[in-house]
Amino acid sequence: MNRQIILLAAVVAIIVGCSNNETIIPADEMDVDYMSFDVMSAPSVELTGNVTRGTDTGFQTTSLSPNTRIGMFVMHEADYEAKEFGQPENYTDIRSVWHSGNTSLTSAYADKHCYGYCNEEVKVNADGSLVRTDANQFVYPYSSDYEKVGVIAYSPRREGMDYADLFAAMPIIVDADQSDNAVMRSNDIMIGVPYINNPFRVERAPINLVFSHVMTKVTVNVSIPRVDALLSDSIYVTIDGLLSKAYITPYEVAEELMATVSKTPAQTPTQMLVNAVQGTERTITLLADTGMTVPVANDTLRLSCCAYVPAQTFSVDRYPVVKVHFITKEYLDPFEVVVPEIRDERAYSDKSYTPFRSGTNKVYNIVIED
Repeated sequence: MNRQIILLAAVVAIIVGCSNNETIIPADEMDVDYMSFDVMSAPSVELTGNVTRGTDTGFQTTSLSPNTRIGMFVMHEADYEAKEFGQPENYTDIRSVWHSGNTSLTSAYADKHCYGYCNEEVKVNADGSLVRTDANQFVYPYSSDYEKVGVIAYSPRREGMDYADLFAAMPIIVDADQSDNAVMRSNDIMIGVPYINNPFRVERAPINLVFSHVMTKVTVNVSIPRVDALLSDSIYVTIDGLLSKAYITPYEVAEELMATVSKTPAQTPTQMLVNAVQGTERTITLLADTGMTVPVANDTLRLSCCAYVPAQTFSVDRYPVVKVHFITKEYLDPFEVVVPEIRDERAYSDKSYTPFRSGTNKVYNIVIED
């Protein structure tokens, strides 16, 4: 009952505040202050070795790759700090601005009075700058010289995200088959926050954003001797015993990250920012090499593959099991004798019960012996 009264009072305050605005100032008659954003460190655009699914394990190790689509929320400080309501409240006099026809202000004052950017799509340039895909700019609020804004960015961007989703626990289910690069990358959830503070006042441009991984990256390196017993047409790498569903609250993650990135930009948070939900265990496929395209060096086949999963803990009843599958197709020998398909599997159990933590890379180095 008390919360209902508080919410009702908040709604009344908004209605009264909006109705008391007697002076509406056309925004296109004012000097426009714009904001620009950069990622803290320039994106890595080069990958070592042959850029195949077997070697592309360094994706977004420290930053964001060019052309990555990001969702940006830029809010007035009153909205950012009104998280208990689950939506922007706009208690300030910034409602007195009217964006009469200036297209660069349309999304800043979407209802003609209230300031805020909601899930604006931006992309990463090769130089690390962030630009809106609609070619407009981010406009700073006008009510005074001391206004602050709060920023939360995330990647990859999703359609339909709203202000309320920043403060609500969003269900995330990672894909079971991450053997495709695009699918793997779509599971790499990242949150971006300003390096200077949040909320903050614009004092210089551009504003640096630091992005951090909130999932756990699992990397499996496999060395396979090229002996007759291990010759095959296809090799699959999977991992069992992982929970694939989690809930992410972007605002809470952003608050946790602020305590880290503002002190050491290169530091990666290791706390359990996202914890997996019980009852959603599934097999994750990291590699599906059906054409044996990975080169062989010194009679040894070396594979490297990765996937993104929620942070989670393990026990004697559930732990990671990495499996390497060898498949030789059915064929006819020179004497027209049908040789049936052969399947071989090598399993490696991780019973260390070491937790998977947000923003970390769990590496398994596996050497297969004949």
